[in-house]
Amino acid sequence: MEGCEPFLYPAGFLHDLKYWAGYPGEDVERLVADAELMIDVARLLGSTQMGETMFHGVRIGGTETLNASFSWGFGRRPLKTTPAP
Repeated sequence: MEGCEPFLYPAGFLHDLKYWAGYPGEDVERLVADAELMIDVARLLGSTQMGETMFHGVRIGGTETLNASFSWGFGRRPLKTTPAP
């Protein structure tokens, strides 16, 4: 998981797997994945502040409408091919 502190890796890795495997339009499943990330981070740190911050960040930045490389369902998108020279 790029940019993740090593001690948060287990929480981030599971969250990334859920985002990779998500289907378009699965709003409830995405909310559950984000909430589980928040809970996992809070447990790892023994505090809710960072978990809540990360929850809000992934809710805003992980929406599939952004079509970013890390958005919900990124593992289900067709691969982009580069034309042969």
